[in-house]
Amino acid sequence: MWDKHRLPTQIHLPALGQCWNLSHQAETTPRSQLRAIPSENHLIYTGTPAEVWPLLQRWFISMAKTHVLPELHRLAMLHADPLAGSGARWNHTRWGSCSRAGRINLSARLLWLEPAEVNYVIHHELNHLHHFDHSLVFWQALETRLPGAKLLDRGLRHASRRASFPVWLALI
Repeated sequence: MWDKHRLPTQIHLPALGQCWNLSHQAETTPRSQLRAIPSENHLIYTGTPAEVWPLLQRWFISMAKTHVLPELHRLAMLHADPLAGSGARWNHTRWGSCSRAGRINLSARLLWLEPAEVNYVIHHELNHLHHFDHSLVFWQALETRLPGAKLLDRGLRHASRRASFPVWLALI
């Protein structure tokens, strides 16, 4: 188990093909902070690890909103899906969800999946805008929309147990 009093020094985000360095800076303010330098893929924090874990969670959600949600909207437009809105959250049990009102929420934990798996989750949730269940019709439509979808679905069942999912994610 990961020590909650220690932060990782590198954060790999397979979905984005990015690796970020995380380093500590001597405190210059009384509040803990997390600052991103995107041009260097570098995160700098002040404060204790216990104070920084929630800041990292917010940063991961922000990364999902910035990098994953635009693809959700692009595919919705491409397939003329009636998407009413979207969001990113820190879900532990679901990769995504779709409301009857047409809003899709995706888990920021998607950042640790492979790009093809993220694409699958997006298509899966968009397909719920037309079939609000997991009936045979849903799976047939999803397979038409994304050939190989059922195989990708099987691979996701235990994805959070893979080596690409850092043990420290459980602390967030």
